[in-house]
Amino acid sequence: MDSHKKWYLIISSLLFALMTMCIKMLAGKLPVYELLFFRFSGGMIICLLADRTCYRFAENSFKMLFLRGLYGTFAMFCFFYAVNYIPISRLSALHFNYPLYEVIFSAIWIKERPAKIIYLSLPVSLIGIYFITNPEAGLISAIFSGSYREYSAGLLS
Repeated sequence: MDSHKKWYLIISSLLFALMTMCIKMLAGKLPVYELLFFRFSGGMIICLLADRTCYRFAENSFKMLFLRGLYGTFAMFCFFYAVNYIPISRLSALHFNYPLYEVIFSAIWIKERPAKIIYLSLPVSLIGIYFITNPEAGLISAIFSGSYREYSAGLLS
């Protein structure tokens, strides 16, 4: 991986943590819908300013783009809703387990076969997360995030 790509990942993680902290501070003062509006507005501005030549989408993929947007929006709604009721540490633990759901949805959306060890480790991981976090709406956020990320894999060509 190129060093500048590593920095993008680090900056992305820091910005996500900063966003979560800001949302937690504003929780209860603003409705979830307003928080989502400003979050998506800011994201749209950043995307318009970014270099878009690295994204190439398959033609005639409106349905996939629509579903990706729908899953992503629902995941963020659940995340922002959960911020009001769950401590940030537990919410982050729930949200960042989306790779587990990516394994499930990769088999559904893009017909990818997981390694045999995954069949044992996936249920153990899911049970462990359930006992550690006592999940609420944050779990739904992780499930839809995993689905939307796998749907994105089918869009990029």
